[in-house]
Amino acid sequence: MVIPTVLDVLSRFILGRSIVGAMEIVQFSMVILVFGGLGYMQDRREHIRVDLVVEKFPDNARKSSELFGVLAPFFLVCLMTWCIYRAGLDKQISGEVSSMLGIPLSIFAYYSTLGSVALALALFSCVLRSLGEMLDKRYYASLAVTVIASVFMLFLALMVKQSALAENMMMLGCSGMAFLMVLILFGMPIGLAMALVGYIGMVVIYPKIDASFPMLGVTPYDTASNYVYTVVPMFILMGELAMHCGISLDLFNAANVCLGRLPGAWPSPRPAAAQALPPYPGIQWPRPPPWPP
Repeated sequence: MVIPTVLDVLSRFILGRSIVGAMEIVQFSMVILVFGGLGYMQDRREHIRVDLVVEKFPDNARKSSELFGVLAPFFLVCLMTWCIYRAGLDKQISGEVSSMLGIPLSIFAYYSTLGSVALALALFSCVLRSLGEMLDKRYYASLAVTVIASVFMLFLALMVKQSALAENMMMLGCSGMAFLMVLILFGMPIGLAMALVGYIGMVVIYPKIDASFPMLGVTPYDTASNYVYTVVPMFILMGELAMHCGISLDLFNAANVCLGRLPGAWPSPRPAAAQALPPYPGIQWPRPPPWPP
């Protein structure tokens, strides 16, 4: 994905024109990257979650929040997978192809379906693990409440759609943000919480329920193939290069030399995070200033 982007930028700068199909190649690469990594990230438990509040819960409530954080998204991902498959089937029947290279879009829609299936399987594995832990500790009441609450999340959108809250867009947006914060504080991974709240808002906003489910199959693909989001993996690559070649430590060292004697400076000669990294030649960590008596 990086190569066609760099070549396209150089072609625009030197030749004054873009490489034909470079943008579509980057978009397809983004689809492969995003949907290929969803299940992998969930299987490694590397989705970002906030446990600041959950860790203070009693054990049964903490296990319930862990189960709810994967069970409710599992139901949503299963529904999304079916909608993406139907969208790919529609693209295949209509013979829809990309505008520049003429590549059938159904190929990448089916690939997105496989990526969603991988995410659903990874979530299902987490569900089984949480179920086993709760059954071993005999948290039967908490288990029943969690399962009911997870199923209720899929029908919450229909209930909100029939309420007076759906007519006030301002209140609907504020309520959605507040509900998102609650889900995040209860330990649900941030990305899955955003997807769940987005699903509820999409069902509420669209006038007919039949129009919202096709959008559930189109929106994930359109978001993953958005050319603007190409900068995200570029910045990740830049951060990896900066970390492995020692630029980050050099920057920290330079800032510590200039600002190390000011109040609030780092109290140790070398941060704990940097001690786990291999040493780089030429880096001298300054001694910390003496603490005031």
